[in-house]
Amino acid sequence: MSISVVIPLYNKAPYVGRALSSVFRQTIQDFECIVVDDGSTDGGGDLVEKMSDPRLRLVRQANGGVSRARNQGINLARHPLIAFLDADDEWLPGFLEANLKIHQEHSNIVASFTNYQQQPDGKRAFREAELGPRVLKDYFAFCLCHQGCGMCSSAVMARRDTLLNIGGFPAGRALGEDLDTWARVAWSGPVAFVPEVLSTYHRDASAGSKQGACLDVF
Repeated sequence: MSISVVIPLYNKAPYVGRALSSVFRQTIQDFECIVVDDGSTDGGGDLVEKMSDPRLRLVRQANGGVSRARNQGINLARHPLIAFLDADDEWLPGFLEANLKIHQEHSNIVASFTNYQQQPDGKRAFREAELGPRVLKDYFAFCLCHQGCGMCSSAVMARRDTLLNIGGFPAGRALGEDLDTWARVAWSGPVAFVPEVLSTYHRDASAGSKQGACLDVF
């Protein structure tokens, strides 16, 4: 299975190069990368446009919010698996390979997610590692066991058909749009977890505006 990488971009010019570098450093190279510039005013889209890689596509649209940007990427994706990365976050080199492997081993799963570290403190989201990659018996029970924390948007690979079936990300939501989406994905089928830290979530890059990956309902 091939992979589409979707990166929503809005005024992240200082960081988008780092995000894209982490994509192009992956241990597998069979992917396309779609950057959806959601009306940036800081020149971030122009920086992406200057990058020369045939797998990279830049799409510009009027500002409509991160959900509309991600949905545009889902609609344009050519491949059955979509990995999401925020423009101010980054992946470790094995991110795509680890997620692709578990999708290939378990064709019934609708999504997978990896452990991730938060910066600037370097704290990892989930401490467990001894059980190894696995399909979760109950995603919501997993969240309950981890203080309500589950899928982080920069650490997820999901099936495109599942994302389309649930209607994508909710447009117009100012907060929690990603948590809403991952909960609906998890309701639709099995989810797998990779305990290895393979994504870096940069809280410091957005001066406190970024959301965590925890479900407030728990």
